[in-house]
Amino acid sequence: MAEACDAQVVVFGSINIDIVCRVDTIPAPGETVLSAGYTQSFGGKGANQAVAAARALGPAGRVVMVGAVGDDEFGRQAVENLARNGIQTDAVERVRAATGCAFINVALDGENAITVASGANACINPDALPPLPDAGRTVVVMQMETPVEANLRVARAAKAAGAKVILNLAPARFAGSAAALRQLLEATDILVVNEHELRVVAHLNGLSACGAMEELTCAVSAALNAEVVATAGAAGAYLSAGTDTPLTVSAPRVEVRDTTGAGDCLTGILAAGLAERLELPAALGRAVVGASMACLQVGAQASMPDRSALSANGPRTDG
Repeated sequence: MAEACDAQVVVFGSINIDIVCRVDTIPAPGETVLSAGYTQSFGGKGANQAVAAARALGPAGRVVMVGAVGDDEFGRQAVENLARNGIQTDAVERVRAATGCAFINVALDGENAITVASGANACINPDALPPLPDAGRTVVVMQMETPVEANLRVARAAKAAGAKVILNLAPARFAGSAAALRQLLEATDILVVNEHELRVVAHLNGLSACGAMEELTCAVSAALNAEVVATAGAAGAYLSAGTDTPLTVSAPRVEVRDTTGAGDCLTGILAAGLAERLELPAALGRAVVGASMACLQVGAQASMPDRSALSANGPRTDG
């Protein structure tokens, strides 16, 4: 077990190198498309969310990354990048597997298609989670690019320490034990999902996956006894704590260039807001604005706004 930390946000998750190609359209099955070139950047849903949280908290923020990279050049670069963003990296372990990589096609309309080679992320160690001495104000964030069983151990440890647990169920998958996934959902305080992921969770819990997102958000929230944030792209997000009518958080209109990392940006900023003791609707409002801003530039982490940029824009909530 690592030494105690002074974190406000602890991110347990994936660290990748992104290889990004700009294409006219996302290739269909069996189709080959050409790109003029590619760019290499830093990614991984865990690392993205840690960077978003660190920028939202500002220089005084305390974000810890718990993850795994390979003992290779990609791993060295990824850890150095996290440190440059003010993130504590003592809990990032070097393992014998290669550093994770994501291969991303980005179309002219900003939509993307992603394949992730997990590599070292599959070796992430739950025991690397540091003790949480001020757990009452600590937020622990997880995603699904790491093993379900590892996430479950961390969620239970965080809950036992009194920390708030955010699970971004992305990508939605049933790798590992379905029972472990159900237990992970039960250990979650706030579930963050997009429309597809929301319907996966509904199906897993024996609910109809049909119907409008608003209704399904409320149904899933009631079934899990957890607060659910359902992201809806340009429409913003829905928030339910088991009520019949969700809170709608509208997104500002932006000219989308690239949606890569927008969901991670939202999750990271949401965690930062909660660590600063914002109420969930206010934290989500700021997170939706930040995610919209992230769509204005190409790349995941490069597009994420800092604290001053977030402060210059106001969220909008309805309902």
